[in-house]
Amino acid sequence: PANPCRQAFLGGGKQDSTMGKKGKKKTTAAAVSEEEDDQPIVGLPTLADSDEESEAPSSADQAISQRPSESKGKMIMRHKNELKELEKEIKAKLMAAKKKGREAKIKAEIETAQERKDLEAKHASELASLETNKDDDEESEQEIQESGGKQSRAAKRREKQAQADQERSQRILEHRMNSIDPKLEEDSAFRIKLEPMNLRVVEVPSDGHCLYASIARQLNCIGMANQAWEASSVRQSIAEELKRREQDLSGFVDDPEGFDHHVDRVRSSADWGGHVELVAASSCFGRQIVVHHAKSAETVIDSRADSAAGQGGQDTPLRVSYHLSSLHLGEHYNSVEDI
Repeated sequence: PANPCRQAFLGGGKQDSTMGKKGKKKTTAAAVSEEEDDQPIVGLPTLADSDEESEAPSSADQAISQRPSESKGKMIMRHKNELKELEKEIKAKLMAAKKKGREAKIKAEIETAQERKDLEAKHASELASLETNKDDDEESEQEIQESGGKQSRAAKRREKQAQADQERSQRILEHRMNSIDPKLEEDSAFRIKLEPMNLRVVEVPSDGHCLYASIARQLNCIGMANQAWEASSVRQSIAEELKRREQDLSGFVDDPEGFDHHVDRVRSSADWGGHVELVAASSCFGRQIVVHHAKSAETVIDSRADSAAGQGGQDTPLRVSYHLSSLHLGEHYNSVEDI
């Protein structure tokens, strides 16, 4: 007969095993249930969410915290390093272009000058932006403190204006980077025209006396009348010639106060000179005057037949260059001399 104790033991063991399996299943189901309990219910805020909302910075706090990460001193140092690196690159480009010929060299000079100008404009824009942000941050912080932590309308308006100014500066910078400087283009055109003639442009100050100073340099180059000419002495001579030829030239002078007033201005002011003064200079000094232009043929002014007294070496002309893009204020004359 079967041992009841043994059967009970075996039965218990079997029952334990079955319960163990059920327990395992139950444990698995419980784990799933616990995982489901851990998932947040959609639409209801969690504790973490409420903490994040309570700690989220306001727009006023963000205005204070968003400060430039680069100080002015570090920015200036970076600008110096960038200029130094650019100068190295420019030097290498010019040396390489020099080996390819004169036109390649001139083209490289224009491009590298534009690169230098663009970088300087970029640096100026960055510094201006840094100062603007600094001032706006200080004013915003003060207003926020005065308004109890809320950003005022004035601060918001300034922030919007600062952003608009920064966008405008960026557009200006992009325009400069994509355009060629008219002065550089004009200077290049003069070099291309004059170098084959062994001539070059020599700049004179843009102080209103540029035409007379250019003629003075030309007279000194040829040793005219064995004297040292200056803009003031050239003005005096041309004024006297205008007065002498009043009948011929008065019709070409547009001065509401009359011809004599114009002559006085030529003699003793810083008014610019023009075509009438060049005609008077040609007859006064007994020379042809050749006016070089960047994009058109030379203008030759010859009033030697009207000269009161020709002075030696009349075959050598006086040469000046006429610039349209040299200055932002208007026209400009320079002297054209031998290389």
